[in-house]
Amino acid sequence: MSAVVPRTVVVPLDGSDLAARALPVGVELASGLGADVLLMTTTQTRRADRMVRPVWLDEAAASVTGPGVATCFVDEHPADAAIRSVAAEASDAAICMATHGRGALGTAILGSVARDVVRTVSCPVVLVGPHAGDRSGLDRPMIVCHDGSDAAGAIVPIAGEWARALGLPVVVVHVFHPLDLESARAPAATVEPAVEALRRSVDDVDLRVFRDSFPVGVILDLARSLPASLVALSTHGRTGLARVTLGSVAASLVHAGPTPVLLTRPAHLR
Repeated sequence: MSAVVPRTVVVPLDGSDLAARALPVGVELASGLGADVLLMTTTQTRRADRMVRPVWLDEAAASVTGPGVATCFVDEHPADAAIRSVAAEASDAAICMATHGRGALGTAILGSVARDVVRTVSCPVVLVGPHAGDRSGLDRPMIVCHDGSDAAGAIVPIAGEWARALGLPVVVVHVFHPLDLESARAPAATVEPAVEALRRSVDDVDLRVFRDSFPVGVILDLARSLPASLVALSTHGRTGLARVTLGSVAASLVHAGPTPVLLTRPAHLR
């Protein structure tokens, strides 16, 4: 199990410009968290039964300034297995990767690779979606999504410590369905323990409660209006956030959102 605050940020690359969009995000996170950067890829071509190390991997490493940087070139397939192996061997890892790319990490588009990585790793994963590139730095609030369930609470200790290390205020978002009469009677009650837990790590924690049947739209609107640096959530929940899974709310936030998304999977679902 990785520490809450990582010592290594693993950035999978495949030689494509799309996958490389995760590099500045990973470097910025590593710098703020006091971590090293590990750039990785897997086999692209073979020459006389010998792995050929791609030139672009070293070029990417040379472009990094700030945190310590290393590279890793592994001969393992499929791509998600290679990423898991590298993260497992790294020191207290987090993974930062783009959700689309094509090239040396096999023939699969990284959207499916990212899905498989999030479903199987024990460390935090930051996904950089196609609209998360226009960023001016990690100097704006972190949105923490919580639906009141135990599963959703898995993100709380990670979000709290990351926000503390990065110096970010936190906005907790709770969206409950208009037909959820129990939540309507005391809409903040189920997330108050999470808010208090976050306040033990972060001084500036705000709670926003919304009654809406479309949680994705609420969170996206808030992320744009604040604007936010990161959106953080667990990949599973059961109530107000409408069964948060990578294939539903979390995926929508990644693919349509203006910020990278910090994800964790509850331990009992790994």
